[in-house]
Amino acid sequence: MKKFIGLFSVVVMLFIISCAGSSTSEEGNKYAGEINGVKIDRDVFTTSFLGHYRILRKDDANYKATDEEIMKLEDITWKDLTRATIINEFKKEHDIVVTQQEVLDSLLTNPPKYYTDNGAFDVNGVFNYEIYKNSIETNKPVNTSDIKYNYYNKYIPVMKITQILKDKAEISKSVVEDYYDDNYASYDIDILSIPLDSYKPTVTNKEIEIEYRKTDKSLYYEPNLKIKYITKKVKPSKKDLMSAKTTIDSLHNQLYRGLDFDTACREFSSNLGKYPLGKLPFTEIENLPSIIRDDINGLAIGSITYPLLDGDIWYIYKILEKTKTMVKLQELNFPIPISHETRINAREELKSMGELIKQIGIEKTANEYGCLVHSVDTLNFQRVYVEDLGSVKDLIEDAVTKSDGYIYKPIYNKRERVLVLVQIIENKLLKKKPLEEVRDLLYKKIESQKQKDILGNKLKNICESYDTVILEQDYPDVEVANISEFSKNYLVFQDLNADEIMKKVMKLEDRGDYTDSFIYNNTINVIYLNNRQDADNDYFDRNYYVIRGEYRDTQLDNVFETWFDKEVENAKVYKWFSMMDLYKRGN
Repeated sequence: MKKFIGLFSVVVMLFIISCAGSSTSEEGNKYAGEINGVKIDRDVFTTSFLGHYRILRKDDANYKATDEEIMKLEDITWKDLTRATIINEFKKEHDIVVTQQEVLDSLLTNPPKYYTDNGAFDVNGVFNYEIYKNSIETNKPVNTSDIKYNYYNKYIPVMKITQILKDKAEISKSVVEDYYDDNYASYDIDILSIPLDSYKPTVTNKEIEIEYRKTDKSLYYEPNLKIKYITKKVKPSKKDLMSAKTTIDSLHNQLYRGLDFDTACREFSSNLGKYPLGKLPFTEIENLPSIIRDDINGLAIGSITYPLLDGDIWYIYKILEKTKTMVKLQELNFPIPISHETRINAREELKSMGELIKQIGIEKTANEYGCLVHSVDTLNFQRVYVEDLGSVKDLIEDAVTKSDGYIYKPIYNKRERVLVLVQIIENKLLKKKPLEEVRDLLYKKIESQKQKDILGNKLKNICESYDTVILEQDYPDVEVANISEFSKNYLVFQDLNADEIMKKVMKLEDRGDYTDSFIYNNTINVIYLNNRQDADNDYFDRNYYVIRGEYRDTQLDNVFETWFDKEVENAKVYKWFSMMDLYKRGN
């Protein structure tokens, strides 16, 4: 099955290829339009549009889009091409180059969260770096070409563009001053702490049962679905064969009489994804299958072959270019349509297999019918792809409510032309663990929450009357630590995120302000502000450029999105071509 690479990356790749050859082509019908002065090859536009169209029709070959849907897909396509053009032109203007080594270094240093979480590199449920590293370097045992392509064409270029935009950003002095005041002020604070185990609340069985009934991810199994399935190739009936022969003969007659080959490919061909409009690269004539080679030898450039049947697929070829030993062909690839009647008959056989599975199991049933059983043990809400089946996202979402052993009605995979019989072997999607298995977990959770509520309120009450209480006498279990010169560079807790503590303190403005309570090292804490000392203005004046550079590095995280949105909004797009005309003619 051909894999659909992320659309943005495909557009960028095809667009680069098209631009490289555009200067030698006649404008005529070659271009779809222009974006910021860059001509957009019509084949690039068509390929991108068809990618969106396939998503819309969800593999339903008989789906007919409305005029409104076609116009919406055109708008999406132009938006994609506009984004790709802006990125491309910026890369050219600033000589941005990405090396394969940069891609490898980036992926190996910081594995993407998608890969660390989706289970593809897990051993006993734990991410295995060595398997991941081998796959990144060799594409085995997992093919990682797509993610490397995305890093090469999108992720790393965007990082480099972001850095250039940060370096060029104009920053006002007032913005830097505000940043400096917030981050370089010093504080005189007291940290009030109470050990959590100083209060031992009572936890009842009733409370545990109530907590169990609440939605809590910690109570669920790790989302996982195990399935087994049998596939059965659906062969066209004699009636299907005759109908397809009539269609292909009629199509060949229309092509012979002048029907545009590109238009015929868009309407009938199934191989538009790999090569735009089925236009194959140059191939040695002697390497062609004999049935094609014999037809090609006597034909001139521009000629069209008679229909050729190979298995369940009819082929028609147009000769685009030809030398003594090589030929460049355009392929129209027309799989014989499987009729509804044929699918119904095939489904009936699989239904009988389903009934037998309930009695003797899927393995024995498959053996009785001479079929193979395929098994998948690691499906979840992120891992939705199954070899030979493609995306099973809808099945996974539906399986949430199904029990172990459930057998689905036969599913027809139109792309692969197979019927699939799926049985759920084990369903742990959004399934709660038994109460007894999580009782201790719930006990500790309720106990901790009660401790936090009671002790947190106690600390809050102390802060409300801080000037009138004598802590040693009134609250002997409360510990106080004073830090008179707390600032962003003061690591108040070595093993706690100092940035988070700093953010809590920076929200305090006046004497008497205090933070919400927080848990740290089996204690509950609040931070009380005694005094806030403004940042040193002389230091700011002496180190203005250093502080501005720090601001540039740490605060301009959204500079790329802001710039990109503005560039897309202001792009000059001229559209010379519409898929709507072709779509209406095809109907």
